[in-house]
Formats: sequence, C-alpha cells, structure tokens
Amino acid sequence: MKKILLFIAPVILLIACGPRSSQGPFLNKNNIRSQHFSINPERDTVLTGMRGGYFFFEKGSFEGTDPVDIEIKEVYNPIEILYAGLTTESGGRLLESGGMVYVGARQSGRDVVLKKPAKISIPASYVNPNMQLFRGEVKTNDTIDWVDPQPLDTILHPSPADSGKIIFMMQCASCHKIFTDGTGPALAGVTSRVNDINVLRAFISNPPKMAQGK
Repeated sequence: MKKILLFIAPVILLIACGPRSSQGPFLNKNNIRSQHFSINPERDTVLTGMRGGYFFFEKGSFEGTDPVDIEIKEVYNPIEILYAGLTTESGGRLLESGGMVYVGARQSGRDVVLKKPAKISIPASYVNPNMQLFRGEVKTNDTIDWVDPQPLDTILHPSPADSGKIIFMMQCASCHKIFTDGTGPALAGVTSRVNDINVLRAFISNPPKMAQGK
C-alpha cells in the first residue's frame, strides 16, 4: 500500500470534530475514535495512528519543555466519513475526499499550536494528482466548510527498512545504542520475546506513556 506524505502548515487544527447535540448513534462525529499521546517537545517524535497514519513532530515544534498531549483522529474512507456525519463541501461545492485528519495539542492545560510544520503520512491505495489539502472551518450550523486549498506534496512512503530506521532513531536509539555502557537489551528477535505484540507496538509508539503505566 502506498502512502501520501502531507506537509502541514504551522496550524495544528486540520479538521474540527465538535459534537452535534441532535445527532444519534449514527452520523455522529463521536464515532471517530480519539487517540491520545504524550510527547516530549525537546525530541523528534513519530506517532503511529491506529488507522495507519504516521505523524512526525520535530524537536522544538512546541514552546517550552513541558510534555505535550496530542489528540489524533483519522478518517480515510467514504463509509467512515458518512458514519461520522462529516461534510465534504467547500464554499457550497462538493469535494471528493481522500481522507480527513484531526490533530490537536494541549500543554499545561491549554491549547497550543505548532512552531514548526508537522509531517503526516496517510495510507492511500491510489494517488489522485488533482487532490489538494484543505483546512476545516466549523460553521454556525456545526457543519464543516473546507477552505484554503493548497497543493498536495505527494511522496511515496519509504521502504519498510527505511521506516524502521526512522522509528529506531526517533524512539529507540537513546536506550539501545551499541558499543555504550548501560545500553538496553538487543532488539533482534524482540517480537518473539513478548507475550502481547500490541503492548510492544504501544511502547514503540509512545514510550513515555507506557513507562508511566497509562
């Protein structure tokens, strides 16, 4: 499966997912599951979404040194978009959607925005060269108007080996450097040494959160 790499401008809100009180169990934005992560703003971080997206935050993307709580929501196919009651209109014109992503950030109890562009890689079996990147604005009737279309930079996702290298350097290298004292255990064959592969994936995706037992 190919992936598209989206370069996001330094505004972290991509799509608004506020609740609509009149909605029932279907066609409800609450049907999109929230994913929560805690990151250290003083290090490069890559987060892995449950739907296959990768979210890259460079060191210094946020002010200060306090942990940043990241919320992510992913919607990548038309059925999910319909199930969530999301709209695909831009100025009254219908759009063909290739997916929607929400990324929110809070630090010390307040909303924060990016100082540096984030990078998002999303799954895609087909890359439409006419696709553009839109920003979602919530209207007074709680629908979303997609505005500010930008060219979509599309880059094929790195090979699995390159992806593994990126994840290792960002998430593992600090504790598993070879030829140093006090290095962590060997990573070779690690999948055969754990009882629950999902726990391993969660730890790789967000080590601080797992270390805190959350």
